[in-house]
Amino acid sequence: MKKNLLSLALALVLCVGLASPALAKDSNFSIMSGMLFEYTGSDSSIVIPDGVTWIAISAFENCTSLKSVTIPDSVTSIDTWAFKGCSSLSEVKFLGSSIDIERDAFEGTPWLENLKGSGDFAIADHILLSYQGAGGQVTIPEGVTTIGGGAFSGCTSMTGVTIPDTVSFIGSEAFGNCSGLTSVVLPDSVKHLGGLAFYGCDNLSSVTIPKDLTDIGLFAFSLTPWLSGQGDFPCANGLLLAYQGKGGDVVVPETVTRLDSFAFSENDAITSIVLPNSITKMEIMVIDRCANLKSITIPASVTSIDSYAISDCNSLKDVYYQGSQEQWAKIDDGYGMPAELPSGVALHFNAEGPEPKPGVTVEDIPASGTAYAVEQNITIDGKAVAFQTYMLLDEHNMGSNYVKLRDIAYALNGTAAQFEVEYDGSIGVSTGKVYTPAGGEMTTPFSGDRSYAGGAVPLKVDGVTVNMTGISLTDDNGGGYTYFKLRDLGTALGFNVGYSSETGVYVETGR
Repeated sequence: MKKNLLSLALALVLCVGLASPALAKDSNFSIMSGMLFEYTGSDSSIVIPDGVTWIAISAFENCTSLKSVTIPDSVTSIDTWAFKGCSSLSEVKFLGSSIDIERDAFEGTPWLENLKGSGDFAIADHILLSYQGAGGQVTIPEGVTTIGGGAFSGCTSMTGVTIPDTVSFIGSEAFGNCSGLTSVVLPDSVKHLGGLAFYGCDNLSSVTIPKDLTDIGLFAFSLTPWLSGQGDFPCANGLLLAYQGKGGDVVVPETVTRLDSFAFSENDAITSIVLPNSITKMEIMVIDRCANLKSITIPASVTSIDSYAISDCNSLKDVYYQGSQEQWAKIDDGYGMPAELPSGVALHFNAEGPEPKPGVTVEDIPASGTAYAVEQNITIDGKAVAFQTYMLLDEHNMGSNYVKLRDIAYALNGTAAQFEVEYDGSIGVSTGKVYTPAGGEMTTPFSGDRSYAGGAVPLKVDGVTVNMTGISLTDDNGGGYTYFKLRDLGTALGFNVGYSSETGVYVETGR
């Protein structure tokens, strides 16, 4: 298993374009670029070599002869299960005070069990490793500098926590899934907040973050009421944690200065993203699995773009860079290599963004009147389809037909112009999505001419509001049905509407 992990790490180094470092053998230690992957000795007492920064997963797992280990201040991270099953390990000395110790790093060691037996807090060299108290309002002892990974994880009985101003480092999952926690104040002394630190605290609604805290790990506040209440662009000192808007054409505000990985992730409603001049870097997977994303506008302020900054966005066709080609050539991937975009994406220089969508002119129609029932054949990609439409007559008795939105969605399903219809208090459509029938498509719940109410009707197209000319018809039970002009729908949704003497009104979806 350890050899497989070592091979994986080497592959990752090659993947990001770095030269492969030499694998150092310091006695019985296997070390690569500061990462200690494996210990093969049988000594009872060891000192980790100075210069090691990371003790990898399972590096010392089941070293049953090991009784004492000294960890230098160069070590900043100890991974999960690093010392798991070291059944004789009774002494651990930390020479540094800010160290990220993942949960279960010392699982199954007498050293950890002895610490747990000494009271509510298992503390070693100012590092709080675990809490096993009764919960309620918990006060962390003064002098603690590091709260280890998972130290309070799953402590549902804890209703509040006081963190002293001696704490500078909070590890990953430190307070994860503490469902009784409703508020937290991070003191100004905190300089690092680990990933998933408060993940799943589903009653955490109040968070105070120090103004100088910029080192915040992934998903630190995910699945908390506090995060969901921060609007479309929740930020912590300029770091965009996770976009929470409805999608469409997304314009990121200038208050955002950094993008967290997965800031835009698995959001199929996003069709375009415009990044602000306030950002300088696009790190790994900042835009990930946005299936309907078609364009990104990148400012000239960006100097670094990770090779995997944009990942699995299969509809992405265009990147609009606001700088020159010479400026783009100076952008690297963060590892000294030229920046690259996903294959098949067109790069435009000195560009402000995509051309705006064609506008729809709202006609001045009477606010009320009579709509006349008309059955009309509309040819869609060469096939005639019968629609129940309603016609309005102008002062010259010239007619304009209106169609039910869900009827068009039903008829275009499976074509290049398909779209989903949504309602959240306002009518919306998401282009490119399969339509989900609601029942009653291609029929009307009433017959004959009907009274209507008409005028400008807002329609959200991929999150962007487009005002359309529309009429509303009401059935005998008070249910409302909105009808639009077919040509307006074509303009807003991207399909062609025309007329010929041979076929009459036709729709071409491949435009």
